[in-house]
Amino acid sequence: MRECAASLLKRPAVSCVQSVDHRHAAAAGDTGLCWVLQCDCLVLSNDGGVLDALSIAVKAALADCKIPKVTSVAGPNPDDPQELELDDDPEECSRLDVTGVPLIVTLYKIGTKNIIDASADEVACSASGIAVAVDSKKKIRGLTQVTAGGIYVSNKSNDASKGVSLGNLRAVLKTATDVGTKLHKKVDAFLLSAASGVVESDDEEEGDNDMEE
Repeated sequence: MRECAASLLKRPAVSCVQSVDHRHAAAAGDTGLCWVLQCDCLVLSNDGGVLDALSIAVKAALADCKIPKVTSVAGPNPDDPQELELDDDPEECSRLDVTGVPLIVTLYKIGTKNIIDASADEVACSASGIAVAVDSKKKIRGLTQVTAGGIYVSNKSNDASKGVSLGNLRAVLKTATDVGTKLHKKVDAFLLSAASGVVESDDEEEGDNDMEE
């Protein structure tokens, strides 16, 4: 078990090698080529939960990404290499399937409790922190430590001075998968409503409730 935990912690928080279905949307026609997508994230402030927020932003950005249609065109001469033509019609663009993109849930241990969505002050008080990347099918795609507190072998899961015990790690992973699954449903519902143009803000919902009363 100790070796298994150590091997998990060597993996990055997010491993998206097979997270995006690019077989249809990202393929550049029948040329055997594919698009290379890169997400650059700018963090303007940090009050805790940066990795969690960034994972949501990346999934939303990929869902909103439009892949141009690519057509392979033969040159005028038989020996000429084929050329690629990009269709600039937005209606001909395709989108990525982001159902496999994981979201990150970071848990911090304060005392004997594990908390999520911690503020910067709570992070400073924590003994350890673990970021878990979870996909919509409750599969863990990555795991990494985000604070100095480590994984140690102990039967005393309530010992708060040494970080997260292996006994407590199982509870941490279960919490992360449960929270991650709920988070996926919320994010997917928002992306679906945003694509259909019927997103309502919290202020609008409160205004509707006031009018009904």
